[in-house]
Amino acid sequence: MTTIHHAGVVLILTACFGVQTYGDEPTKAKVTVEFRWIESVTIKGVTEDTGHPIVCGGDDWYAHRKPVLTGTDVASARLSTLNVGLGDQYGVEFTLTAGAVKKLAEGCGDERGRMLTVYVDGRWYGSSYFDKSKPQAFSPPTAGYMTSKTHAERILEASK
Repeated sequence: MTTIHHAGVVLILTACFGVQTYGDEPTKAKVTVEFRWIESVTIKGVTEDTGHPIVCGGDDWYAHRKPVLTGTDVASARLSTLNVGLGDQYGVEFTLTAGAVKKLAEGCGDERGRMLTVYVDGRWYGSSYFDKSKPQAFSPPTAGYMTSKTHAERILEASK
């Protein structure tokens, strides 16, 4: 996906999700980064009871209670900035380890692929589709976009 196209998709999704933006977050020793599968329906004992829309006007999706990946599965992360005329928005883009991609493929079971979301300190940020037949093409979900560069830098630091 081209950078311009990616930025447009992020802008549309950010506007549609009504992604909350935050000022400087309270100082914590370290934030928690997790990646969880999401489902289009609730599964008792597996998913959270409260859903989140992943597209404008779409139905809610429900995150698994337990992560499939954690911060230890992140090979690297980088800070990104997007300005759409209303000020800078910050995000953290992740690159996963080879072992993490293998875990995702195994986690799909008999399904061709699954939707994955990133959680930071219990907050749902973005989602991406993992296709186990094309693992090299997978782009993990971005944590963002948010107005607080300080918060984005804390997420970045936790991903190192």
